[in-house]
Amino acid sequence: MNELPGPLADDRPGGRFLRAALWLVIVGAAVKAVCVPSFTQWDFKLYKGCARAMALGADPYDEREASKKLGYALEMPCIYPPLALEAYRPFAALSPGPSDYGAQFLWSALKLAAIALLIALWRRFTPIDGGAATLAFFLLAYSDPFLIDLRSGNIAVFEQLPLWIGLAALVEGRDLLFGLCVAAAAQVKLQPAVFLLLLLLRPRPAWGAFLASSAAAAGLFGLNFLRPELARSYLAALARGENSWLNESARINSSAFSFFRAVAGLAAGGEPGRWAWLLIGPAIAAVLAETARVCIRPGGGLDQRSRRVETALLFCAATPLLLPRFKDYSYLLLLAPTLYVLRLPLPAGRRAGILACAVLNSTEGLARKLGAGDAAPLFSYFKLAAAGQLWWALRGRLSAPAISGATSSRP
Repeated sequence: MNELPGPLADDRPGGRFLRAALWLVIVGAAVKAVCVPSFTQWDFKLYKGCARAMALGADPYDEREASKKLGYALEMPCIYPPLALEAYRPFAALSPGPSDYGAQFLWSALKLAAIALLIALWRRFTPIDGGAATLAFFLLAYSDPFLIDLRSGNIAVFEQLPLWIGLAALVEGRDLLFGLCVAAAAQVKLQPAVFLLLLLLRPRPAWGAFLASSAAAAGLFGLNFLRPELARSYLAALARGENSWLNESARINSSAFSFFRAVAGLAAGGEPGRWAWLLIGPAIAAVLAETARVCIRPGGGLDQRSRRVETALLFCAATPLLLPRFKDYSYLLLLAPTLYVLRLPLPAGRRAGILACAVLNSTEGLARKLGAGDAAPLFSYFKLAAAGQLWWALRGRLSAPAISGATSSRP
């Protein structure tokens, strides 16, 4: 089944006109994000500035010291490790000033190339074409994380590229390459390291690949400590309250951790305190335990490759349910799993529910107008609800009993 069924069916009159219109919207939004440099790419500007401050001998994790050395103010704190900042040094050398945009254009060009490679990798998991349905999906689903990442200048696309190279290798049975790719992807924001669990959550755990990949990840990250003072400043920056993800709302952090903190805060009438852990701990443990169960369970009604594909996509869907921080551009990770699940033979109502939650970003304002009061922020977690539905659908597929003499392949 290669067509997107139901509400995303694509063979309609006027399809060419609709495709052309959607391409114009996508290209126009991308051009605006790239060609209006003074109002975009704030994350890139920050880390380019931090890299230059570090090159000039300042502590990039001390905003005052770094700003003084640069001659202009850094608007946000630096929370990338020293080794990651080294990747920004060539850009800082190319465009040292805050209004020098050559490096910014180069960064955007590299990112567009990375997006093309990422979509090519996704085609190993699910069919992706240039039809109107697919274009509309990329434009609307999860608030268009491609555009969010392009506008913000974040490193998310470059982080997910090695991760998806690794997942593609995992599907083909190349465990060590997968682990090494995850080790590389985890060097900036650390959280992708959780994907190494896929080497263990299987009927026959790949302990050798897991240990080698974990050692590689630890070794690479350990290079940050060759400069102990910078490493200590980096760790202190992560720990400071202004850098904490604990108080981020759904608009910034649409994770289950954030959701249950919001629920606990509502129940407590203010700060969630210990109430949050009474909800967060059991919920995360339950998702992790069930994910492990269906991944480890042998058999099922899928051929070996399809099982690997669906296990990888299941884990992608589980990440916003498991990780403490999952920002808007992080939902790039769910685009391919969502396309895959939408092509499964699901009931129309379930498919519509996934689509609705993926497209609806937030109805908090409407909820307030309708009298939701302090509960209104809970109406900003539709993306998380879509992730939960994807996880549930793939969990059902992987836990289905095997049918003797029959296997199912990917859609």
